[in-house]
Amino acid sequence: MGTGFDDTALALIRSHLDEMRAEEPLLEPHPELPGGVVWVEPRLVAHVEYREWTSDGRLRHPSFKGFGPEVPEEVTWEVEGP
Repeated sequence: MGTGFDDTALALIRSHLDEMRAEEPLLEPHPELPGGVVWVEPRLVAHVEYREWTSDGRLRHPSFKGFGPEVPEEVTWEVEGP
């Protein structure tokens, strides 16, 4: 997601993500991603506005809107996915 952030939000998000860094991928099975990926523990729930879900399960034109009070374990693919 490349839109919806200002400099203040980016600095705050980065500080939170640094605190949540994980050494191993937390998804099973491990997805194939490019090198240099940094994994973090799922402690925040981002609110995102988007145009639609693509046929391969990705968001089209996502825009960050902030973090919500939801419990991360309750926001699942089965509940929130396409």
